Amino acid sequence: MASHALKIDRFFLISISALTCVGFIIFLSASLGLLTQDGVSFTTVALKQVASLGIGIVAFYIFSRIKYTWLKKFALAIFIGAIFINLLLFIPSLSLFHGGAARWINIGPLSFQPSEFLKIAFIIYLAAWIQFAKDKITSFKFGLVPYLVITAILGGLLLAQSDTDTFLIIAFTGVIMLVIAGMPIKHVAMAGLVLALVVVGVVMLRPYAYQRVQTFLSGNSDSRGAGSPSLASPSNRYQRSKAVSSCVARVLHREPQTVSDDLAPKF
Repeated sequence: MASHALKIDRFFLISISALTCVGFIIFLSASLGLLTQDGVSFTTVALKQVASLGIGIVAFYIFSRIKYTWLKKFALAIFIGAIFINLLLFIPSLSLFHGGAARWINIGPLSFQPSEFLKIAFIIYLAAWIQFAKDKITSFKFGLVPYLVITAILGGLLLAQSDTDTFLIIAFTGVIMLVIAGMPIKHVAMAGLVLALVVVGVVMLRPYAYQRVQTFLSGNSDSRGAGSPSLASPSNRYQRSKAVSSCVARVLHREPQTVSDDLAPKF
């Protein structure tokens, strides 16, 4: 029994480790944009990312010691707890409002995105339900209906936060889990139709979502809104080059070179 407890899926471990390392590098490089803010140093940004990585590794080890079947007993409590944490976003004193949405909770020096807990809780709860339903998952009553009810609850919560992307990720993940569990294709099509109608409704009723669709389809506008200049325009290239120069110079503890106005593109 002891040897079984210590058995490690090496392929899974290597895959997770590779994803973690690549993700860490990507997030660290993306955080360089913070160096354009006054009082922010590369050391501060790097230490914050390293601390987050360390917490994640510790959590990974702790949960690897927990038998996954134990989570089934507390699946509903975990799911309800994640919903409750997301409800805290509607308390103005706790939530961070930015970019037209409140998706982060600030408690003293701690800040986190509750929807990340909701993703994990949804997977745990849906997996527990699939194990409970077993062969009945192919029926309308035990397969599609519970999925639509759960998704509707989460949809109302997440769309109220303007967190459409998280809702779609959760909904799509649920469909994949049910397909693997054996849900009939006709039920999958019905779920897909409902999700498509929700997406169309969000796009039609919310200007920011419509602008994102336009940006994706045209490829000529950035995420700042309709009518924004192309990312490839001379003005944007000039501004980005100045920002990158400033970031690199601050990393090297030097003053950035000022681009002469004579060399700046004319518009």
